[in-house]
Amino acid sequence: MGIKDDLKNIIQDHFREVTSSLFLDKSLAIIDESAQSRESFMAAADKIYKRTELFIDFGLAKRVYEDLTAHIEKSDMQPGQRRRYPRVTWHRDVEVVHAGTSYKLSSEDLSAGGMYLKAAEPLPVGSELRITLPLENERFISVTGTVVFAKASSGAPSSNPPGMGIKFKGLRDEEVKMLKQHVERLLPQEVSGTSKETAPSPRA
Repeated sequence: MGIKDDLKNIIQDHFREVTSSLFLDKSLAIIDESAQSRESFMAAADKIYKRTELFIDFGLAKRVYEDLTAHIEKSDMQPGQRRRYPRVTWHRDVEVVHAGTSYKLSSEDLSAGGMYLKAAEPLPVGSELRITLPLENERFISVTGTVVFAKASSGAPSSNPPGMGIKFKGLRDEEVKMLKQHVERLLPQEVSGTSKETAPSPRA
């Protein structure tokens, strides 16, 4: 049984006796339409939360959201559901350019495949960004990314702060290598709880 089936079973357990079949079917369809990724499943859970809070009950919305996200997080660590690249906590200021406008945002985590950026008003899913990342020894790398998951401050309760999940795209082999090496250097520190890396803010 795959993660989609697991999530649909959670929804059925919560909704079967308290919602209409039409509402239940729509909620199941949201899971079916999700891409096979953590970000897409989290976005689906958030959408189901909002629909349930609006049309049914806040308490039920909160319970089903917590069960869905807990299973998504758990499944993300199982064989076959692991991220392609390891991810580390990474609290840094980064420069982001979107549609000709430059922003300075704070990051939450980083991998060679993407990152999570904190933002009170995240950009819509599908938005393309140019991001300048500060590495060690005053080095910087500029990458292109796409918003694949957005969580507004008014969204469902979550372990993530308001912001957006970014998937890097079009990276050259050398850029992937640089990011992997940077993350790998931080992994032992994160495991031991001593990750205190500091570096200059990105260039304006």
